[in-house]
Amino acid sequence: SLGGSKATLCAYDMCRWVLPTVKHHIQHQLGGNKEMLNKFQLSCYTFGAPKVGDLVFAAAYNRVVPNTQRIVNDGDFITSGPLTIMNYFHVRREHVFDSTGTVRVEPGLVERKFLLKKRNKTSPHRISNYLSVIKKSFHPRMSEEAFLDHIREEYGYKKKNQLKQNSLTEDV
Repeated sequence: SLGGSKATLCAYDMCRWVLPTVKHHIQHQLGGNKEMLNKFQLSCYTFGAPKVGDLVFAAAYNRVVPNTQRIVNDGDFITSGPLTIMNYFHVRREHVFDSTGTVRVEPGLVERKFLLKKRNKTSPHRISNYLSVIKKSFHPRMSEEAFLDHIREEYGYKKKNQLKQNSLTEDV
């Protein structure tokens, strides 16, 4: 929750201040072309993040960080706070994962009222519960360890570690 809040704020700062500075430097100092500059984009994925700003912040964030995915475990209390009456609002693209393996993207009022659990428990906020519902959604027959290996391989983590291990064994 704190990590998701920090990631949201960091993504906003990066897209608002850092990326424009880097793009300007590349364009003017290094002669970068538009195609090269358009490759510099930031994505933000959060798990169990609470609301971090008011309506003005949420609108500004959604403009400058369009590729944001807020992952929510159905019933997670932490993701419902702080209260909207306190002038806090979520940034966009909520993905609610439930225990059946269903993913609801930007659920509407009817889905929230009749299909989703009330967000009144802290147990769904545990990372092990997030891993469980995400695994069930994407690979229902895969063990958690196999799923983690799959994710590591997809993101190149395993390959990098294997290369390091291979180079260490070659040095010996």
